[in-house]
Amino acid sequence: MASTVQSAGWRGKLAGIALGWSLFSVAWFAMAALGSRIGLWDWRFGLGQMQGNVGAGLGRWILLISAILAVAGLIAALLKSPRTRPTMLAIAAIMITLMAGGRWFGFQLTALSLPPLHEAATDWDDPVPFSSNLQEKRAIGQCDKDGDGAVSEEERTGCGLNPFEMSPTVTLPDWAQERWPGFHGKTVAQVQTDFEMDPALKGEDAEEKAYPPMNTAITTLSQNDAFEVTIDLVSKHGWKIVGANHEAGRIEATATSTWYGFKDDVAFRVRALETGGSEVDMRSVSRVGLSDLGANARRVSNFMYDLERALDEAES
Repeated sequence: MASTVQSAGWRGKLAGIALGWSLFSVAWFAMAALGSRIGLWDWRFGLGQMQGNVGAGLGRWILLISAILAVAGLIAALLKSPRTRPTMLAIAAIMITLMAGGRWFGFQLTALSLPPLHEAATDWDDPVPFSSNLQEKRAIGQCDKDGDGAVSEEERTGCGLNPFEMSPTVTLPDWAQERWPGFHGKTVAQVQTDFEMDPALKGEDAEEKAYPPMNTAITTLSQNDAFEVTIDLVSKHGWKIVGANHEAGRIEATATSTWYGFKDDVAFRVRALETGGSEVDMRSVSRVGLSDLGANARRVSNFMYDLERALDEAES
């Protein structure tokens, strides 16, 4: 009993350092995201350099050092006259490292399994357009670095804003073509179709398809009533509404991600059907980045799922 309470010496210090570094690794990834969100550094630095991926960035080294220290601390604590306190500290460091490493590795697997898309829609045969008002706001929000409320050609060239197109194609630089071979030049509609689950299969193709189903919502409600249900749900999701036109059946909003503060622009089209009732389509586009890691597809799928239930409730 006495051996477990005597000074742990250098082994206690090593285990303490291991625990401290493991906590630092968690803080590191949180800083990468939150620093990007509040503007301390560019998202490319936070996501690309601080978090990084398997082949680049500082995140992998932060986790590797944490793992080495934690394992070394546990081995030292268990060698000859084991000490309780260093052992518990080292085990805690290992657990924290596994948690942080698991999330980091899961992020890498997700990134590798998804196509290089930064937008998603319910209807690519007749995609939802963005109004000139929304296009101007997204350009100002991303590119207006001097805060004068306008975007010069120089600002636009260097801000990395993804272009808005009615029939977009996947356009990749050389390095990205090596990472995502075979995607360059394909239409976004084709790629989304290839990766989107078939609702009729009820998830049976989940292992092969990375995107959830994204479907047009059809309702017996009038265009005006469906419009009201849709805009109410947009507000409940916490997105900033930047435009709403009842007559045109158009709703536009901006969604901001929790961690990195990425802004994605969302547009809805509510239109009457000749057979009665109405339909609602949705489109979500990231302002920056080649791949959105499936964020827009999840947003569209989740919102349309909620919308269908809200419309059903309004019908009854």
